[in-house]
Formats: sequence, structure tokens, C-alpha cells
Amino acid sequence: MGVSDATRRYPPSWDNVGAMGNRQESFGPFVLDRERQALLRDGEPMSIGHRGYLILEALLDADGATVAKSTLLEHAWPGLVVEEANLTVQVGTLRKAMGGDGETLIVTVPRTGYRLVRPAQTGTAMLLTPSAATIAVMPFVNISGDAEQEYFADGMVDEIITALSRFRTFAVISRTSSFAFKGKAVDIREVARELGVRYVLEGSVRRAGPRLRVTAQLVDAESGAHLWAEKFEGVTEDVFTFQDAITESVIGLVEPTVRKAEIERARRKAPSSLAAYDLFLKALPFVYSMEVGDYAEALRLLEQAITLDSNFAV
Repeated sequence: MGVSDATRRYPPSWDNVGAMGNRQESFGPFVLDRERQALLRDGEPMSIGHRGYLILEALLDADGATVAKSTLLEHAWPGLVVEEANLTVQVGTLRKAMGGDGETLIVTVPRTGYRLVRPAQTGTAMLLTPSAATIAVMPFVNISGDAEQEYFADGMVDEIITALSRFRTFAVISRTSSFAFKGKAVDIREVARELGVRYVLEGSVRRAGPRLRVTAQLVDAESGAHLWAEKFEGVTEDVFTFQDAITESVIGLVEPTVRKAEIERARRKAPSSLAAYDLFLKALPFVYSMEVGDYAEALRLLEQAITLDSNFAV
């Protein structure tokens, strides 16, 4: 199985078109050598592995467009059925091998895939951050020493992800992507960059005899600030009722917290057009409304804002 049709429709963009035999393409400080199937920096090959090379090749062929996860999986694992988590790990390894430039050049498009940002596209730092409210619910840490509590912690996170996915205020990263970090000591900001999210919900589970204690906190991944934190206590005799109660409480607190944070973020944004900014503020109540009919009005106002200032959508 070769490159999928979704990948083929993006023609490669060669830097040195003059020589047909030239199979090298440069981007940033790197050169992709297709003849040797290697990534070079300062003329020296880098250790990115064969899967990493294939992923990078597909991203380059897209010429700045987003490449779906399914397309990358097909290109890097032809003929095989693999978990999406393998792609997440490979992209993370590729970014790490490329150093700080990897975080800048390979951008996560939440719930869709990845894209490679060319130097000419890096006009503003905003292109390197999520353009919409996105949240990742990380696996809760079992700190009770009781391995049997893993099922409780994982099941609760599944319930929270499912419940939060019903909201229109933000997008929720899939369980497969967030659970790729299970059991690993990671920095929240690094996780956020890898998953392309603005907010991270993390927590822990502790059992002492018949009693359970669960803590949860919502973190602004860009600043590292804690937006909300709560502690829940219950007993193991009614574990599923306790799990449901925690899920209900968490989603009831997270959604308005994210909504408030997004409004504050919008107000902090320095507008180049005050008229566009005014239209944007008018659209906010309709954006966060739960009424379907209000979305049409929100779109009308936002489209007017973009007409006045094309950069306002960034």
C-alpha cells in the first residue's frame, strides 16, 4: 500500500527545481533527502527513524495543508492496522529529535491531524498555538498503591471525556491521544504542545480502606495557571454512584470555567481593527449560547469582523 489519495493530492514543492535529479527539499534549518530517506541538519543526517521520515515526508508533500491522522497512519504503516497512539508517540519523538524547531514546525490540528509550517508561514506566534478552545483530559494518577483502582480512575476519565464532548464551547481531545501519556512523568506545557490544546484537566485517585479521595484540577496550558481545583470523597461500597457524582460535578464546573477563560482571552487580544473587535464581542454571547438559531447570528457577525480585518480569525 502506498501513499493515500488524500496525500497524493498535495504536490511536493521543490526548492531546487532546475535539476530533475535533485531530491532534496529544505524547510527551516532542515533538509529532507528523499534519495537517502534521511533528514539532514548542517549536512549531517539526524536520527528520526524510518516511521519518522515517512511522517515528515507526508507532511512536506501536503505543502502546508493539514494531513489527516488516517493518512499519516496509512503512509507510515502501509498495510497495517495500528493504534492512533502510535502516531502520537512518533510525532512526539520526531519533534524531540528536531529540538525546539520541531515544536515550531510541526503543528497539531486538534481532532484532525498535523501540518508542517513553512518559515514563510510563521509570521505570528498565534499560528503555533491552538486557534480554538481545546481541552485534554489526562489519565488520573492512582496514588493509593492499589492496582485495582486503575479501572476506577480510567473509567472515570472515560466518563468525563464523553460528557465534555457534548459541549460546543470547546473541543475535547480523544481518549486515545491523551492516554498515550499514561504512566509517564510529563510537563503539562509539553503535553499541551504535543496535543495542541489550551487546557488540561488532570487528577489523582487515592484509596484508604473503604474511602476514596479524588482530586481534579483544570490548568491553563499556556500560562501554567490553575483555573479550578476540587476534591471529592466517597466510599467504595457505592463506587459507581460516586464515579457518576464526580463526573457530573466536574463537567458542571469545567465548562463555565473554560467559557470564562475564553472570554477573558478574547478581551486581552490586541485588535488591529476596533470595529472588527466590536463585532467579535457582539458575537460572543451568540457563540456561547445553547440555542441553535443563535449560531447563525454569531457567524454573521464574525464574518463581518473578518471582512474588516482578515487577521482577526487567527
